[in-house]
Amino acid sequence: MYELLSVLCRRFRQAGDAQRAMARLGRIGLRRVRMDERLVRTAVRLAYRRRLTGYDAAYAALATEISATWLTLDEQAHQRLHALGISRLATT
Repeated sequence: MYELLSVLCRRFRQAGDAQRAMARLGRIGLRRVRMDERLVRTAVRLAYRRRLTGYDAAYAALATEISATWLTLDEQAHQRLHALGISRLATT
């Protein structure tokens, strides 16, 4: 949730808009996942093999582990993961 709040505060000009967006996100049932040893190994492997930041690699590793898609606004990170089919470039 910290990352979402950070993105929303950069995206919206008004505090009320960010607060409303966080409230909506809270209602959609986001799932929290702990970073265990397996997830760490996957993240480290992705970071070094795909030249990702540790932060981005952690999200990509999670997408891999739960068979999900990582939505990102970072075109470079998306391109580095595109061949794996785990990322999608979000549009604004």
